[in-house]
Amino acid sequence: MLQAIRDKVTGWIAYAIIFLISVPFALWGVNSYLGGGEALPAATVNGEDITSRELDIAYANY
Repeated sequence: MLQAIRDKVTGWIAYAIIFLISVPFALWGVNSYLGGGEALPAATVNGEDITSRELDIAYANY
């Protein structure tokens, strides 16, 4: 499939379009890899935050 795209893509405009499409995906992936912020709690009970991992463990043991 990639070879078919390479065969049909000619000229600098086509390469510019592919570049403009691929850059946001690359930046999004790097941001996800580096940890894009603090983790939100899955729930708050009596003022205490519960992580999603703790919720999964409690649900599995129920």
